Amino acid sequence: MRLLTLAAAFVAGIWLADRLAISVPGLSLLALAGLLGIALLFSLRRSLLPALLVVAIVAGALRVEALGPRGEGPLLAYHGRVPLQIEGVVVGDPRSRGVAATLRLRAERINTGDGWAGTTGEVLVTLRASVELARSREPPYFRYGDRLQLRGPLASPQPLEGFDYPTYLARQGISSVMAFPEVALVAEGEGSAFYGWLYGVRRRLARSLEQVVPEPQASVGQALLLGIRDGLPDRMVEDFRDTGTSHVLAISGLHVGIMLFLSLGVSIAALGRRHHLYLLAPATLVWLYALISGLSPSATRAAIMASVYLLALLVGRPRSILPALGFAAAVMVAIDPEVLFSVSFQLSFAAVTGIATLAQPMSRLLKTPFSISEVGGDSGQSAVTWLAARGADLIALTMAATVATLPLVAFHFERVSLIGVMTTLLVLPALPLIVVAQAMAALSGVASVSLGHALGLLAWVTTSYLTAVVGGFAKVPGIALETGRLAPFLAWGYYGAAAAAIVALAYARRLRRPSVFQVLRTASVPLADKMVPWWLVGLALSLAALSWTAALSLPDKRLHVAFVDVGQGDGAFITTPSGRQVVVDGGPDPLAMVRALAARMPPGDRTVDIVVLTHPHADHVIGLLEVLRRYEVALVLERQIAYDSPPHEAWRRLVERSAARVVQAEAGQVISMGDGVILRVVSPPARLLRGTASDVDNTSVVLRVEYGDVSFLLTGDMFEEGEAALVESAAPIDSDVLKVGHHGSRNSSSREFLDAVTPAVAIISAGQDNRFGHPHSESLLALQEHVAEELLFLTSDRGTVEFVTDGHRLEVSTER
Repeated sequence: MRLLTLAAAFVAGIWLADRLAISVPGLSLLALAGLLGIALLFSLRRSLLPALLVVAIVAGALRVEALGPRGEGPLLAYHGRVPLQIEGVVVGDPRSRGVAATLRLRAERINTGDGWAGTTGEVLVTLRASVELARSREPPYFRYGDRLQLRGPLASPQPLEGFDYPTYLARQGISSVMAFPEVALVAEGEGSAFYGWLYGVRRRLARSLEQVVPEPQASVGQALLLGIRDGLPDRMVEDFRDTGTSHVLAISGLHVGIMLFLSLGVSIAALGRRHHLYLLAPATLVWLYALISGLSPSATRAAIMASVYLLALLVGRPRSILPALGFAAAVMVAIDPEVLFSVSFQLSFAAVTGIATLAQPMSRLLKTPFSISEVGGDSGQSAVTWLAARGADLIALTMAATVATLPLVAFHFERVSLIGVMTTLLVLPALPLIVVAQAMAALSGVASVSLGHALGLLAWVTTSYLTAVVGGFAKVPGIALETGRLAPFLAWGYYGAAAAAIVALAYARRLRRPSVFQVLRTASVPLADKMVPWWLVGLALSLAALSWTAALSLPDKRLHVAFVDVGQGDGAFITTPSGRQVVVDGGPDPLAMVRALAARMPPGDRTVDIVVLTHPHADHVIGLLEVLRRYEVALVLERQIAYDSPPHEAWRRLVERSAARVVQAEAGQVISMGDGVILRVVSPPARLLRGTASDVDNTSVVLRVEYGDVSFLLTGDMFEEGEAALVESAAPIDSDVLKVGHHGSRNSSSREFLDAVTPAVAIISAGQDNRFGHPHSESLLALQEHVAEELLFLTSDRGTVEFVTDGHRLEVSTER
């Protein structure tokens, strides 16, 4: 334990130096005093530990001082200066979202107008692809190893509400940020060939999941398997936080520990403990998991700790596991002291330590009352007994990891979920199956999309269990307790009590008092072995889940028109009585529309009959890009116009590469969808739109959806000029439901137009607290002359608004 004590002292020195301003001369004197103390104690033949502890603390503090002042560098002198150009290489795997991305740039040259000069430092850059880049490159548009030239101002990161963002970035060596600069790709492939290959494999696996697993299960799979969290819905992230299961979504020691100990149990059962071959499979699995997650710092650190654990088993010193873990953590902190303050590092160390020290006794505690033997203890074990033993192991792993990490979650997020332990116990045992199912779907999807779709259903079923449990518990009121400033005291008190309990147990063991396991063994109950095989139970449950999902997804013989809450943009999804689908616009969020499709379509259905792009503005086209990438689209309806933008260029490339038939929308076109459902193009002719204030908006494709006595009018982003041309064209625009043009802006919804439409219900698609002030009060007043207040729906207030009709009666439901 001396090694563990010295490691803890070294880490404590780093923590103290970070919190306190200690001079180097003072530290040097302390170090000298410690060395003199070692010499004196050695000569007196006393324990050297006290003096060694002083030296270890001072060594940790000196390591921090060697880093120099945090947050300083050559780039600080250029903050706020314009014009400014900076050139450098992308390090790490950029986080992409549509045509935008966030990346770290290692700056090498800078130009303030007097010519290029060398520089150093890292910049956190948020940027969008240029039109040229969108034309010449497939997404993602920014990649590891790209050499970029950026033009724009450098700035210091600003604190966020309740979060010291500048300090967070400074610990990563970043003191400068740049927002949406002009960008030019100079060269590519300048990074490490290994990391370039690794990130490429990771991108292919992520894309495979998107193609074969519906949303949001695909995004959850990316988070669990690859460490990519960009696609997770904000509401889902909040649900995981409220239920105390946020750690499930972050690859850390928790995931690696569960994978390690489960694979270790299976390996022992299959190979026994001879020749240490049983350690090979867990080690391979752990590092394979770290590799496919992109060798992120958190995954790498967790894999190192897991390897240290396996090494202790290899040398036959299981009792040395805790000191070895402490030593490994101290080495990682010595290499990079900033890692000590990383939440992922703390969670990894706590989870692996908790599992290594608590999982086995907790497992015995669970197995003893039911006389469940350990693996390898009974060669005649039935499948049910083996399954029960593994279930006990899973629950023990869950409890051990939860007990060890709970105070850290409370400390960092200043929130404790009152049902966190219970929710974690329900979801963590399923985590290995979810990760394996997602990995099988991703790998098979790379080889064959058809095979990937089949295995994607298994991934969808298993991941749906996770999201259903978390989403269900998140709806319970009052489940989260804010800890606020009490969080540090609660965390230290928790760990202090845990340490005291461990000491008390060790003392009791020395007195040889009966253990709780011995007491429970006297009341043990045999487990019945004559039961249904476990694999048959699992297969039946999976088939039942798929069958019920398929049954509930069948068309209900009515027309559904959903105006999807896509933020500040437009997006609608139409399903006919026989199940044919039409998507009209996709909004500015890359994933909002595909999530809406996944929620309303059978999980195995990856086809869409018609996609309509009303006009090429970003708030209508970005969401359609993922629809084209993930679904087989039969027909694209658009009105092609000259318009240069990165999203529109990406749209053009995807349409040209797809097998979809492309039809240019013209006034008077009628598309029969079957079942009496008609899509009628009522856009005004181009001759009536020449010279309007906004040609792109006013040339929007206008659709009238007709079914029996009920009709819907979708007007895109049409302004008053377009509305006037529409009235002049004498097209049939009288409709029951109006999707208001241009998000209810001041320039739309003229009274003459509304008089012609005579809507009974109106929908305004706009984002919450949008910077445009949509909808405008004048448009709302004009609409209220025709539509009752309770029949005027805003997606910003009500979320997705869905209409259902049999052609005679009209029903409406809202998300909020």
